[in-house]
Amino acid sequence: EFGDAIVPNKHEQDGFTLGRWVEKQRGQYRRGVLSKERIVRLERFETWIWDGQDFHVVWGEHFRALQIYVTKLGDAMVPNSWDQDGFALGTWVEKQRSAYRQDRLSSERINALKGVTGWSWDGLDLDAVWEGHCADLLSFVEADGHANVPMTAGDPLATWVDKQRQAYKSGRLPADRISKLKSLNGWVWDKFDAGWETGFAALQKFHAREGNANVPQKWNEGTFDLGRWVSHQRTAYAKRLKWEGPQSNRVRLINDDQIARLNGLGFVWELRAAKDAASFEEGLNAYKKYVTEHKTYRVQPGYKDENGYPVDSWMQRNKRRYAGKRGSLSTDQIAALESVAGVKAEVALAPLRAPNRAK
Repeated sequence: EFGDAIVPNKHEQDGFTLGRWVEKQRGQYRRGVLSKERIVRLERFETWIWDGQDFHVVWGEHFRALQIYVTKLGDAMVPNSWDQDGFALGTWVEKQRSAYRQDRLSSERINALKGVTGWSWDGLDLDAVWEGHCADLLSFVEADGHANVPMTAGDPLATWVDKQRQAYKSGRLPADRISKLKSLNGWVWDKFDAGWETGFAALQKFHAREGNANVPQKWNEGTFDLGRWVSHQRTAYAKRLKWEGPQSNRVRLINDDQIARLNGLGFVWELRAAKDAASFEEGLNAYKKYVTEHKTYRVQPGYKDENGYPVDSWMQRNKRRYAGKRGSLSTDQIAALESVAGVKAEVALAPLRAPNRAK
């Protein structure tokens, strides 16, 4: 991956503390307790060196730390106080620039640093670095419609966004940057709220396409488990209604603004009612398709569509509900049924009268 065996002391590789392991091998070698077989296997690496304090090794370890920084954050503009894997990387980077200006840096090291993505021999322009990352965030907003970047491990933009939230929380983020981030659609300062916004954005997509917020329990919107998220909102809402603890913790379950936004999409809070609404929508769509394909509002007895959905059974059940004989339909559901049947609604949905329709 890196082309040599110079491993920083605190470097982890795939969750394994490789840096510590390398130093342990050197320590066993110095004490004469490392087996010949292991010595031979380690020395097969061309860049392996037993003296971890060798000057060239130390430079190489810092260089490796710089490469790791670039891999994680996407540039080589290291802040002066930055620590990477136990190395004072910011200080080391500035020393390399100073040595270069004084013509004390070897051509080999100059070439190595010039090959690093985003390397600059000039001093660090923190404003330019911040603006560069903010530009990446703006591109994300343009593509996804919101500033709620998924917290994916190893993603430079996600790492930067998380740092802005930490800086804001500790009072270290300048006012102009706070204002710029707050102006972005969907930006939130709290990780908990960020996760909620991801789910709400997925629900908005579902609603825009389906015309309702009746998400099936096992539904994925893209790669997001929307069915599970919706279930969590109902659970949080139910807990909030029964909450007797501190008000601050009650709001953390789900706050007034979130409830209002979900209500704005016609969200159904009670699971049984939600299942009924989802079931009605599924049947209504099947009935619409039947009317379109068969050019009649009367469903054939026992008819099931190509997916096995029992359109006739659904229709008979909702005729009874329409008449107020069993259960009830909402005003919107009644309007939807009558819209499909059109001028023949009175016949299609017989019996004709429904005096006890629920609103």
